[in-house]
Amino acid sequence: LHSLTAVGGVNYTTNTGNIVSLGSQRGTNDYIYTINEPATSIINGVVMSNVTNFTTTLSESKSASAFGQIIYDYDTRFLFSGALRYDGFSNFAPENKYAFFPSASVGWNIGREKFWHLDFANEFKIRASWGTAGLSDLSITDTYGGYSATTYAQGSGILRSNLSNPNLRWESTQEVDLGLDAAFFNNRITLSVDYYNRNTKNRLASKPL
Repeated sequence: LHSLTAVGGVNYTTNTGNIVSLGSQRGTNDYIYTINEPATSIINGVVMSNVTNFTTTLSESKSASAFGQIIYDYDTRFLFSGALRYDGFSNFAPENKYAFFPSASVGWNIGREKFWHLDFANEFKIRASWGTAGLSDLSITDTYGGYSATTYAQGSGILRSNLSNPNLRWESTQEVDLGLDAAFFNNRITLSVDYYNRNTKNRLASKPL
């Protein structure tokens, strides 16, 4: 009559990136697959650079998760499931790196109870679920700010490319679902009715100033 299943696990991921970008001008033709032009050219007696841009981008992010779930079934009449996630992401500020995301669901197969005597309705089930899910779609510069190279009056320097926001935290989406399922005339007709609500908090999005 009783059925219980439990699972759990951990996950750790490191993502690293290394991007080199180089552009040149005054090529001998339009079919250039590699940049092998001279670094400079002399135009009207003046030495000019053929390099239009040269940038390197280094990035690293780390994520860690611990999760568990239990599923309980009593005589296929009473159903319960519960799950819990604890997620962390390195691009958040230290006080906002980690967050809990729980979820739970219950169900009752009334049509399998002994007191159910409606011959034309062979199945009738009510169910409810609630849960939260997290999103960490941001770069480290969203939290700590970023700088980019620039030139001004023949000089080189750095320019603030975006502002920092150490108060950013995990985007959280909460979902609620209440419903019932029914089957009539030996499953010739089925019916499902749901009430569904979804609410997102701490939305992660970029807005121009």
